Amino acid sequence: MSDEALAAGVASRRPRRSLLDSERLLAVGGLTPAVVYIVALVGFPFVLAVLMAFSDVTVGDPSLDFVGLETLRQVLEDPVFWRALRNTLFFTVVSNALVVILATALALILTKDFKFKWLIRLLVLLPWTTPVSLATISWLWTLDTIFSPIDWAEAQRVLAPGGAVLRMGPSSEHLFELRQRLYTEVQHYDDRKHLQQVPKGMRHVYSENLYFLLSLDDAQQRSELLAMTPHGWRASAQQREAVINQPLTTTIAVRYDWFEKTEH
Repeated sequence: MSDEALAAGVASRRPRRSLLDSERLLAVGGLTPAVVYIVALVGFPFVLAVLMAFSDVTVGDPSLDFVGLETLRQVLEDPVFWRALRNTLFFTVVSNALVVILATALALILTKDFKFKWLIRLLVLLPWTTPVSLATISWLWTLDTIFSPIDWAEAQRVLAPGGAVLRMGPSSEHLFELRQRLYTEVQHYDDRKHLQQVPKGMRHVYSENLYFLLSLDDAQQRSELLAMTPHGWRASAQQREAVINQPLTTTIAVRYDWFEKTEH
């Protein structure tokens, strides 16, 4: 048999490579999710931030109307921006200096053999994993439209003189009958305590308390009410069952306050 015939026979018996065996397809398939993730998480917000920098977009008016360098001029004339920039530079310099010093010292320590070295390594790596989840929870809480705290500094920044903020929250009588059924002792709180956080430049104009009775005859409704309040996880399982298994009529008490930004 000639060499040509032998080579042809070997080639015919060699198994054909499927599309999944392609190294090019494997490379594209492996890199595509990372590229999509980076574009969605970094690229899109970056482009949107650039567009917003040259527009008059606000929280109340999200339309992108081109205004050139006007927004940049307003930012550079804002004393809050310069204070934030100074704080950022100070924090960056100090924190990086501490990181270099402490990281070098820690690296020298971990080159030695000592008892519970594994625990030190765990404590070193722990801050690298927990901030992501904690930051996510913090942002969800901060940006929640119902339960988030009021950022008075931001409210004063975006409001024109005479602009107003409406704050609504539960008063001390809110869900009083529900709390009586859950706890042996119902704690009262001051309805005016939040007024201590109002800064200068914001004037308290008006407040009013609103009340009505809510009757829940269905067990599913009582269960959903518990899930909407902190009492759903504060109370024990027995206390929650006591509420769900019996009809409930409770008071809904809401206080709203109207604040206006003064001229100065």
